[in-house]
Amino acid sequence: MEDKVRRTLSSSSRIELEVKKSLFIGFACPVESPEQAQDFVRDIRARFKDAKHHVYAWRTSLSGSAQKHSDDGEPQGTAGMPVMDVLVRGRIDDAAIVVVRYFGGILLGTGGLARAYSEAAENAVRAANPIELVPALCFNVVVDYAQSDKLKYAFEKAGYVVETKYEDKPIHRVMCERGDEEVFRQLCLDMTAGGAIITFEGSAEMNITSTVQGKDIDDERAR
Repeated sequence: MEDKVRRTLSSSSRIELEVKKSLFIGFACPVESPEQAQDFVRDIRARFKDAKHHVYAWRTSLSGSAQKHSDDGEPQGTAGMPVMDVLVRGRIDDAAIVVVRYFGGILLGTGGLARAYSEAAENAVRAANPIELVPALCFNVVVDYAQSDKLKYAFEKAGYVVETKYEDKPIHRVMCERGDEEVFRQLCLDMTAGGAIITFEGSAEMNITSTVQGKDIDDERAR
């Protein structure tokens, strides 16, 4: 299943990090295209136009595989690539990071710069709550009230995402991983003695982890 997983960010974030009086402000957000990523970079530049450096990195996969990073005036290899490495190590796609730096008067050296940019990027990604998504299919399942609770419990036990509306009959909107649809259909029929009415509603992505903990980023570095 690993090759089907899309790891991205669930929200936007802002963090601050001070290193030897230099202030690093890190931003991360999910994006869907290179154009959206570049818009994000431009927005941060405009908001912090008094800063000397606006280092960034982004990766996209939804509209074709693309990536880009920039040192934005920092010594080559000390800024943009360490930020990009955070995305690569974390296997995070469709995301952008910008780290703004305000110089504090003390030189950090090339190694110090790389570590500071990497830490700021890691903190920004962690604060943006990485998630893992897999291709999924959505179905509506209509059953009698007498069967509803038992079937919903079976869905949840199987790991499906379930939302229920109660109308003339209960309607369960169920999301299952692509490839599991025959198992899902058979479960519906077995649990309702063939009485379930199953309607395909379309494709989606399913969150298979509530939150990827920040330690995973560090784990990737250690591999």
